[in-house]
Amino acid sequence: MDGSNAKDQAWGCLETPFCVQLWDFETGEQKETIGGFEKEITSISFIETGDDLLTSSGDGLVRLGERHFRGAQDFLYASASSADAQTIIAGGQDGVLRVWHADGTLLQTLGPPDGSIQLDNTK
Repeated sequence: MDGSNAKDQAWGCLETPFCVQLWDFETGEQKETIGGFEKEITSISFIETGDDLLTSSGDGLVRLGERHFRGAQDFLYASASSADAQTIIAGGQDGVLRVWHADGTLLQTLGPPDGSIQLDNTK
């Protein structure tokens, strides 16, 4: 990524080719397009420690800049990092939270307490 700051916005393209677009909020100009996603981008966040974006997507991939973290076979809905960007966590459709070190090592996998996924569709 090319030097993000507080003036930047990022969002995911909803149609193919799936990508993240980085825009300068003040000028309205597009700064960069990050491609290579196989399915929709489901979360995007700026990382405070540098110029990287943290993204998760429907292809089960979490990206932190050029680093990729894989574990889920399908949609990841959310991802987050520690303040120092050394710990990455993501969760998705399979009901499992995965925790990685920034070097790509899978540290922990946390499933639902009874091992099953239950959705409350009564609301």
